[in-house]
Amino acid sequence: IACAPEEARARIIENCLVGVDVDPTAIESARVRLGPDCELDCADALFDWRFDTDGRPTAFVGNPPFLGGGRISTIKGAPYQKRLLAEWTPANGGADLCTYFLLLAADVLDQGGSMGTFSFICTNTISQGRTREAGLAWLQNEHRDVIYCADRAIPWPGAANITVSIVHLANEELWREIGERNAAGVEYEPWLCTPPNNARGSTPLRRSSRVMS
Repeated sequence: IACAPEEARARIIENCLVGVDVDPTAIESARVRLGPDCELDCADALFDWRFDTDGRPTAFVGNPPFLGGGRISTIKGAPYQKRLLAEWTPANGGADLCTYFLLLAADVLDQGGSMGTFSFICTNTISQGRTREAGLAWLQNEHRDVIYCADRAIPWPGAANITVSIVHLANEELWREIGERNAAGVEYEPWLCTPPNNARGSTPLRRSSRVMS
C-alpha cells in the first residue's frame, strides 16, 4: 500500500521493530528516537528474553557486548558463566560473550519456524579460536547457516582504538528458498548479492561460503 515516508516509518516502528537491551539508558534513548509505539524490552537477551517470530521472515541486527571468554566470570560472575555453559549447547567456556548473541538469533528463528538473517557487529576475534568454534563454525557446520557477507577488520569510528568484524548470516531455511528461486531462474535479492557500499573486505553471497575461516 503506497503511503508517505512518515507513515511508512510509523508503520514499521509499530509493527515490525522489536528491540532489547540490558541497559535501561539504551532503552530510553531508543524510545526517544523511535517513539512510544516501538516494542522495546529491558532485559538480558541471552536469558530473560524471547521473541515469537510466528513463522514470519525475521532479520536481526545488533551490536552485542564484547567480553573475552576468560573474563566473563571475572566481570559478570561465575554463576553467569555457568549459566551460559548450561543453556547454550555450543558453549565451550572460552568464547567471547558476543558469540552467544549469534546463537540466540539462530535459536529464535528455529523456535519460530522462520526464515531469516542475522547481522551483527562482532569482536574482531569472532573468526578465531574458541570464539569461532562456539559461534561461526558451529552455526555453519552443525546448524547449516550460511555467511553471505563479512567484513573482517573495520576500525571503530569512535574514541576506542579497536577494530571490529561485521558478519551477516542467513539461516538454512532462507538459504534453501534462495536456492530454489535460483534454480527456477529467479535472481537473488539485491541486498543478498551486494556488500554494503562495496566495503573493504566484504564478501558477497556464494554457495558454501566459508569467508571467515
